[in-house]
Amino acid sequence: LIVRSHAGIEGPWSILSRKPITLNGPGPTLGYGYGAYAITGDGPPLVKAANWLTHLDHDWHSPVWHHWLTDLSRGRQLVRYDERGCGLSDWELPEEKASFETWVHDLEAVVDATGHGIVDLLGISQGAAVAVAYAARHPERVRRIVLYGSFARGRAVAADTEEQREMFRT
Repeated sequence: LIVRSHAGIEGPWSILSRKPITLNGPGPTLGYGYGAYAITGDGPPLVKAANWLTHLDHDWHSPVWHHWLTDLSRGRQLVRYDERGCGLSDWELPEEKASFETWVHDLEAVVDATGHGIVDLLGISQGAAVAVAYAARHPERVRRIVLYGSFARGRAVAADTEEQREMFRT
């Protein structure tokens, strides 16, 4: 994997990098572009699944997120990322690639890039559904999962087709 540093972006992170996200999933290839992630703190890994509209740098300085991120970085290694289409990751995302599957594959790519075998997951809002899907697909890689502001059947209720509703029921 190629690492590209973000020149001019300063922060407390020990790692801030962009790596190519090239993954093949069921159906069409999901490989596309570069994804950015940041690591702060030391200790067991806690991976925060991206929620809607993240930005690694802006979130760190935000009055909404800063206290969360600093506290979550104490006593553990906090790994967070910008999903494709957001923040420091590539913004140009073809419409057909903007999907729940892409979000789950972004989380898979970040966990793989960090080299951690087993992680704790944190899912907030949209990130909760992504974290649950990842844990269901990779139970051997998840030690525990924390969900906040999540929903049990939101995606199934909002689905447009019976096929989509069935996919989100499991």
